[in-house]
Amino acid sequence: MLHVPLLEDGPRLLCPLCGQAYPVVLGVPVVAQGPQAFVEAQGDRLEGPLDARWPAEPCALKERVEAWLSERSGPLLDLGCGAGLHADARVVGLDNDAASLRHYPGPRVLGDAHDPPFGPHSFAGVLLLNLLDSCRNPRLVLAQADALLHPRGQLLISCAYAFSGSITAEHQRFEPEQLLAGLRGDRSALGLRLAYGVEVEDPVSWRLRSGARTVHEFQVQLIRARRLG
Repeated sequence: MLHVPLLEDGPRLLCPLCGQAYPVVLGVPVVAQGPQAFVEAQGDRLEGPLDARWPAEPCALKERVEAWLSERSGPLLDLGCGAGLHADARVVGLDNDAASLRHYPGPRVLGDAHDPPFGPHSFAGVLLLNLLDSCRNPRLVLAQADALLHPRGQLLISCAYAFSGSITAEHQRFEPEQLLAGLRGDRSALGLRLAYGVEVEDPVSWRLRSGARTVHEFQVQLIRARRLG
């Protein structure tokens, strides 16, 4: 599913076309622009203490995600997966945080959701769970997810719309109505050419553990979207 299958070259992976080498750290391939700098930016997160937020807390969102996955076949991708909101080992996970990714239950890639290293139309389903409001360019991430889908593929999106100024610039943010309109084909809503049939649940509870004694509960919008045409 990578643009070009990478070749094993000792403790690293090698692109057969351009010769770029990608390190493998603790069994996880690092496939990103400037992979060595990407690894160095992780610091001690690569070998630090395990993330106390895993496994995911029981909640309505986790139940909905697992039910959706149980109905899917074909290759699946969890973009910005973190530690995972499911335990499905079929699903490829990509995230830019090594500490969370260490818990992910399926095949893992350390990389950037804005520039995923997979070919077009590689996946029957793509998950964007609590990612669009916690990345620097959510429109680009959504466009990448759309490009990765099979012609009749499906997106599963959850979003609390809890944008942070330290991550997402004001002009990159959007309201729930804009996201839904954009998915349904209104190009003026997000500036993207999309066409999906959309089902929405709102609100759905998501519980996130931040420490041994602390669990936060959020309300998210859950969107199931089937690509048209």
